Amino acid sequence: MCMLNLDWLGNHLHHSDTISRWLHRQFNYEFASQALVDWKAEFLQGQQDGRWKCLIAMEDGELLGSAALASDDLAERPDLGPWLACVLVKPEARGRGVAG
Repeated sequence: MCMLNLDWLGNHLHHSDTISRWLHRQFNYEFASQALVDWKAEFLQGQQDGRWKCLIAMEDGELLGSAALASDDLAERPDLGPWLACVLVKPEARGRGVAG
């Protein structure tokens, strides 16, 4: 079990680029029509305008994972939301209690 520090990505925007890259790679089927550079910009802007509220897990300053609330994630049902999205623990940190 590790000692986690949980905080909003908005307080650590220097990690936004890394998280958006991890998510784009892990969920490539979701981003098939969106270039990485465009997703990075959208995700960063979402931290600033509230569309993507991302909680990050860190240990001694090292980024271990994330989970986000997307204000809406289903264009045909904007009444549903927020959505839990972008849940990811980097492979090296899995099995250490980061998500549990």
